[in-house]
Amino acid sequence: PHLPDEIERIQKLGGKVFIPKHPMGSRVSAFYPIRKEVMSLGMSRSIGDNSHTRVGVIAEPIVDVINLDELLYSEESGGKNENIGLFVVSSSDGLYDHRQPQFVANHFAKCFFEDEEYPIVCSRSMIDLATPKNRDTYRDDITVLTLKII
Repeated sequence: PHLPDEIERIQKLGGKVFIPKHPMGSRVSAFYPIRKEVMSLGMSRSIGDNSHTRVGVIAEPIVDVINLDELLYSEESGGKNENIGLFVVSSSDGLYDHRQPQFVANHFAKCFFEDEEYPIVCSRSMIDLATPKNRDTYRDDITVLTLKII
């Protein structure tokens, strides 16, 4: 919830956005009269967190479209760039509670292109790396879906 448009949408509907020094820990907070407490959510877009929709949390994803031809082919190389490996990672917020996006990208790049593992093996090992070792530490659900493109 650290993007300006997200903050504006949430604040217009009465929600509050907490942004710490590192924006990966951002939270959307709202007071719930039935529970008589403030509840927080670590994202401004979510499927299934219906209790936060009244303060602007929506299920519509942000979608980026990438032209693969522009990545794979360049005039400088005179054709296809053979040194590019592409993959997609889609995951729940629980993964990013414990690992930074660059760590996740590095893990899958190594797993797919150096170790040549299957996507399910790479995803399982990522979940293990993101799971706190201390069983008393809070652990949100961690779901990881990966696709090796080339």
